[in-house]
Amino acid sequence: MFIRDEIQARTMDAAIYFTSTFGNGERVMRMLQSELVNKGYTVTMEKLKRGTSARAADVLIFSSPTHAGSPVGKMKRFLASMPEQSGRYALATTYGESLPKTLDIMDDLLSGKGMQKVADMAVPVKGIRDQSLEAQAAGMVRDFAEKIDIACRSSF
Repeated sequence: MFIRDEIQARTMDAAIYFTSTFGNGERVMRMLQSELVNKGYTVTMEKLKRGTSARAADVLIFSSPTHAGSPVGKMKRFLASMPEQSGRYALATTYGESLPKTLDIMDDLLSGKGMQKVADMAVPVKGIRDQSLEAQAAGMVRDFAEKIDIACRSSF
């Protein structure tokens, strides 16, 4: 019982790596950051750019908008270049008309790298800079954060 109490009290560390073409994905990741901070996590967020590399964290979270049915090229290259490592990851995407294969493609790029997927989330958007996004995505983001938290705290 003592070990479980120690895990519950331990500050968890999350690193969010995202791309966002029109700002919807960034807004969703900021919502996630807030949810995780409320659960006691230390959270860093980084928009992908040339030279970005993933740092060690209790969970790595990757988010990409959907473009032509898949993650944007910058995210695909980033995930493909990730070194083999242990740890946990979660995936998120924003999309328009129909649910794409974005999460499957991102997961395929990370398969075989020694990490464990703990959650994924696909958030539909109604267009560029969707004004209803926060209200629409709040429950999804809360559930996503809860899945991440349960997986991170139970896998010690």
